[in-house]
Amino acid sequence: MKRTVAILRFIRKNRSQKKRKLYRFAFGVALDKTISVYLGLFTILFLIILYDQLQQFEPIFHQIESLTENRLSWIVIGLIAGALVLSNEDPAIRITSAEYKLSTLSYSIKHIWKLLFLEKMIRSMINITAFFSLLLIFTPFSYVFVIKLFIITLVSTLLVILPQWYFHSLHGLKRWIIYFLGLILIAISRLIVITEVVPEEWMISIILVMLLIFQFYIYPKRFKKASWTQIAERNDQKVWNMMIVRFMSDTKTKPVQRKSAWKDIYQHVYMKKPFRYSKASHMYRRIWLKGLQDHIEYVIMILIYFAICVFLTSFKGELVQGLGIVGAMFMYVKLVGSLFVTVFQYPLVHSIPWNMRNLKSSYMFFVYCSSVLLFIVMAIALWIGKGFTLNILWYSICFVLALYVLVDFQLTHHLKRFNNRWYTATAYEQLLVLALYASLFISVLNVKFLFCSFLIILIGKYKKKLPINN
Repeated sequence: MKRTVAILRFIRKNRSQKKRKLYRFAFGVALDKTISVYLGLFTILFLIILYDQLQQFEPIFHQIESLTENRLSWIVIGLIAGALVLSNEDPAIRITSAEYKLSTLSYSIKHIWKLLFLEKMIRSMINITAFFSLLLIFTPFSYVFVIKLFIITLVSTLLVILPQWYFHSLHGLKRWIIYFLGLILIAISRLIVITEVVPEEWMISIILVMLLIFQFYIYPKRFKKASWTQIAERNDQKVWNMMIVRFMSDTKTKPVQRKSAWKDIYQHVYMKKPFRYSKASHMYRRIWLKGLQDHIEYVIMILIYFAICVFLTSFKGELVQGLGIVGAMFMYVKLVGSLFVTVFQYPLVHSIPWNMRNLKSSYMFFVYCSSVLLFIVMAIALWIGKGFTLNILWYSICFVLALYVLVDFQLTHHLKRFNNRWYTATAYEQLLVLALYASLFISVLNVKFLFCSFLIILIGKYKKKLPINN
């Protein structure tokens, strides 16, 4: 163990020296001795002014104290929920690639982990003590309240370190079952606190005792599912992600990838299966799915923008709501078409024979899937704007069908442009799209025009198909 302590000290010393050197270079770009002296004086003055200003709000702080006094269990629940959420990207214990490589020599990874676990606890104690000391000095909170808050926060923080490591180490379906069960237990705990079924002191004691018992359960299993290479990679990004150095040097770092239920469950079960070459549609769907996963932020952005545009205009009357819905549909169609062109550049698409009809129909499959969410968004927005009536159902169906026709036109236009970059839509298609947008807007003002929208959708659906396989 002494050898392990010595080598860890050596690693920490060299790492801190490198970091100090980088920070010195970074601050040297923006600061010199004169600026540093003035900055220090201004910091001292700012702290004095802050202290004086905070003392003037003493009645407000006493009111906050009286409100928080009976809700201290929320702090424990919040720290547990925070550790559960952070476990998706942060293992809590900093085993970097340097410490992990020691395990390939004559050093035990268990001894290294114990020492780093102890270091994490000491750092947490120092940080929490420093924070509450400043809180005690600068704010008018009473000593008893701050000490009580300090003890609860310190004990809770120390007790969630090991669970955070354990949840980060889990993989696959088991991880997400435990994860969602934990969230349900947290929700039940919050419900118990709100309804005051159990006294506040008893609730805090019960939660902390359950956390302590959970420590004994997971401690023997702490290495069972640990993926050391992934943990070391994540910790390397955390340790060397120095914001000031990045800002001064104008460098970009790879963001830490969060664990997700989609990757752990779907990719491990479905994506490992071989391609079903007998059915072209399934093969193309797999390719589109992989491409959409690489642009998942763009997909989420499209759905969020659509929902925001529809919801915000639903409170401003029928005229504004009609403009908002038509504008949201226009934006959705253009963004979905742009995403189609972007994902079409995915390398795997270029490694197979192109069948334009299958490519388009397989992409439309994901448009159909998103239409369920869009239907719900439309129904809620129309309910807010028009009240709860049967017409909401017909409006939602009409708008979703209109989106299908408009997206179909947009994708056909993009496919045509692959063969002819100067291709433009026919006058018939342009008039049909304009008529559809106009009828949808007028139908929001007058429900009778909803029939015209359905008629235009029917014409657009069964119009003469343009050949797209040429």
